Amino acid sequence: MMADDGENGAISEAEAALYDRQIRLWGLDAQRRLNAYQNWKNPEVSPNCPNCGALETTRHYLYHCPRYEKERQHMLLEAENLYETYNIAEECRDTDIVTLAGMREDLPETINKQMYLALSRLRASSVLIAGLKGLGAEVAKNIVLSGVKAVTLLDHQQVTEEDFSSQFLVSRADLGRNRAEASLDRTQNLNPNVKVTADTEDVKDKPDEFFTKFSVVCLTCCSQQTLRRVGHVCHDNGVKFYAGNVHGYCGYMFADLGEHDYVEEKPKIIKTDKQKEEGTEDGPAAKKAKVDTTETVMVKKTVSYCPWEESQAVDWTSDSSSKALKKTPQMYFVMKDSSSKALKKTPQMYFVMKDSSSKALKKTPQMYFVMKDSSSKALKKTPQMYFIMKVLLRFREDHDRDPAVSSREEDKVALLRLRDDVLTEMKLKTDLVGDEFASHCFAALSPVCAVVGGVLAQEIVKAVSGKDAPLNNFFFFNGIDDSGMVDCIRSS
Repeated sequence: MMADDGENGAISEAEAALYDRQIRLWGLDAQRRLNAYQNWKNPEVSPNCPNCGALETTRHYLYHCPRYEKERQHMLLEAENLYETYNIAEECRDTDIVTLAGMREDLPETINKQMYLALSRLRASSVLIAGLKGLGAEVAKNIVLSGVKAVTLLDHQQVTEEDFSSQFLVSRADLGRNRAEASLDRTQNLNPNVKVTADTEDVKDKPDEFFTKFSVVCLTCCSQQTLRRVGHVCHDNGVKFYAGNVHGYCGYMFADLGEHDYVEEKPKIIKTDKQKEEGTEDGPAAKKAKVDTTETVMVKKTVSYCPWEESQAVDWTSDSSSKALKKTPQMYFVMKDSSSKALKKTPQMYFVMKDSSSKALKKTPQMYFVMKDSSSKALKKTPQMYFIMKVLLRFREDHDRDPAVSSREEDKVALLRLRDDVLTEMKLKTDLVGDEFASHCFAALSPVCAVVGGVLAQEIVKAVSGKDAPLNNFFFFNGIDDSGMVDCIRSS
């Protein structure tokens, strides 16, 4: 669509083809950029619609301008045919006409269908994000940019000086305002196509029915009791549940997707002639199967998750758990010493993911991260963050807050005492977690929030779209040595 329908020779056919490709890449904002560029090249060409005078954008073309009613009806008819062909649910149809414009006709039908279904599920999803400190802000930003249907920001507390170190959705002028309300405008501006609302009530005062309205519930800065209650409500009602927090240099996330189905794109396996004759890939002949890197197939898989409470009820004195303890991330237990220089370092990280199978899901861990300048010995260290997480949750339960910089010395003493209490209750040695952790779990550091928030948001997108293998069930990150690990921890 051109602002002047090609009159006055404003752009050539080659430029028009290029713009058509850019429209697919840019999305709904592309036509505004195209019209602005046309107007810059030829001032006689107006960036406004010649029919009604409104700014001529892709959204204007798709939904509003009467000039394009015939084209719009044609696209709607195509959409209905696609809905019927692929059995798209009613709740997934409200914005999918935009998806149609970006469909790739050169892809195989099965992959094209799965892409469409994934986008449909994503754009029909509503997400609750409770707790708008540094981690919550990162998750909110990433989820809104992904293009879900709606996001609710829930936080009953006020903006503090500490928030300015990592909460980029608020400004200095918002000091003392409710966090959710202060974060609303900047979050909404990230993507006008997502409905963003603010809720100023306390998450622990919300009834169980409140959480069942969402596709995904993500809790940060919550107590053990709240995590347990909301986790059970979500697990019992088929709502995807996530939890996480950042304390100084360490952070974690937890996922409970119940019985989760997803599809994964795999290289196509080409059978040998002998395999085709035998009708099987078992035995020695299977070793001769070739992998075609130019073709892929979509493989459907299912993975089971445990509720939050079950992940906290592990008997670490049993034989199986004592062995698992040697493999369990140390970040589950401990946070190492930090320095002022480390604050300036941004984690340089990439993921190395092992292939997920029914057996691999039971192994600890399923995924590890290889950091720059890391050694093989560092990768073999056992993160202790799981147990530190339990200590910090106990601290929040006792004090109704996280360790604060303003009461640093008093909180350090309390953390060490709680460390001894928690590990003793679990029948573990108290020296499993060193004293140094208590010095460096204060405030939410921006780089750590960025890493954990990025992983958490990525997992939410994968979960609601049903595409690609999700993590099961903990992710731990240590900002001191820029290392992270995924571990499946459950009582059964």
